[in-house]
Amino acid sequence: MKHCVLLFFLALVSCKQEPIKVMTISNDETLNLRYEVLNDLINSDEQYSDPENCCIYNIAPENAFFHIENEESDESPLGINLMYNNDFPVVDSALFNIENKDLANFKLNKTRISKNLTFINQEELDKIKKPDADFWTVFREKYPNKCIRNISVPFFSKDRSTCIIKVSTSCGSLDGSGYTGVYQKINGRWIEIKTFNNWIS
Repeated sequence: MKHCVLLFFLALVSCKQEPIKVMTISNDETLNLRYEVLNDLINSDEQYSDPENCCIYNIAPENAFFHIENEESDESPLGINLMYNNDFPVVDSALFNIENKDLANFKLNKTRISKNLTFINQEELDKIKKPDADFWTVFREKYPNKCIRNISVPFFSKDRSTCIIKVSTSCGSLDGSGYTGVYQKINGRWIEIKTFNNWIS
């Protein structure tokens, strides 16, 4: 009898359990979504009828900082400043920290942008900034009649159905505007559904 119980116990322990399936979105899928959103934004940019010739594009990551309602803060950090809401709930804050880390490693692949744009990065912009010269004078010598169009890399909600992008345009020291946009995929296209933190100079 002891042998039967022992055999039964061994058979029970040796049974393989089905692995628990966890729904995840791979880094490749997220990267593909980022370029999909960027291309939809550039292709639908109503502000510019000729985006290929009007602007120099700076597409770069921006950290997202979340604030809890009624939280006191002397000054907002640089980046995308958000409040927790239905699309970005506080319970998913750990995932948003991972999203920020993923963004920090983003390197723009120009060949994945559908339009033939001229690009500039922060390092090149920093080289134009000289302490003894006006930035826009130096910029215009290199890029006549051009504006700088800054677009942040999309920051996604947990289910990847919503994303946040910071957009701005600068054409001179007192000639610029910007906003933070919320985008959702509707009928196969990423559409801007609302904006906040709008500014103009």
